[in-house]
Amino acid sequence: MRVKTKFFIGLSIFLGFAATHASAKTYCGMLGNIKVELDGSYFSMKPDYEGTSAWESNNFQPKEDCTSKLTLLSVHTNINTGEPSKAFSEKPFDIILAIEPAKDNLSLERRSQSIDQDKLHALIPDELHVLINSTPEKKVYETKKNEFGGFKRKVVYLDNGQVTEILECTFNVITKRNICELIFDSEHYHVRTAGSYESVRDFAKARSFSVDFLKKVRINE
Repeated sequence: MRVKTKFFIGLSIFLGFAATHASAKTYCGMLGNIKVELDGSYFSMKPDYEGTSAWESNNFQPKEDCTSKLTLLSVHTNINTGEPSKAFSEKPFDIILAIEPAKDNLSLERRSQSIDQDKLHALIPDELHVLINSTPEKKVYETKKNEFGGFKRKVVYLDNGQVTEILECTFNVITKRNICELIFDSEHYHVRTAGSYESVRDFAKARSFSVDFLKKVRINE
């Protein structure tokens, strides 16, 4: 337990330092085929550029002409305002929005298949995802209550047999918090919106927000 406590304290210190460092400047680069620029206050640490990682200790400096390629754009923002939010905020509608260029259009299908296979390959019984309901519109998977006082539910939404969204939620019966991730594709990007259930349950709003956010941070040349 002491080791875990030290780890989380260390992680908090690191993230606090990274957030301070990230907010000190503006970051820009190529996200897929578009050029984007964001204030550092959106980030908890430096963005991920091709050939490096925000978790790595290096002196990578993105090109000033904003042509360095971003492998992932992960920001802290509010789904109602689009303004920066505090890292890992628990306030309603504060989210982590992660956008990455799509290499193909099969990502959702692969993720759906991996969820279905969990019941065959799970190593921990409490993490076993059991299919409890299936219709032409969705498949619902659940786990049993785990040692931390919570359980998980994953819903795969379908349209004519094609996966359109995946909603993954963990409900903690002690804190009464329901933390979710909504995963979907938007244009040529894979999008993950993480926050409270209230923040991500409106799929149309989440899709619209992600498209508008990309438009907002795009550099028009």
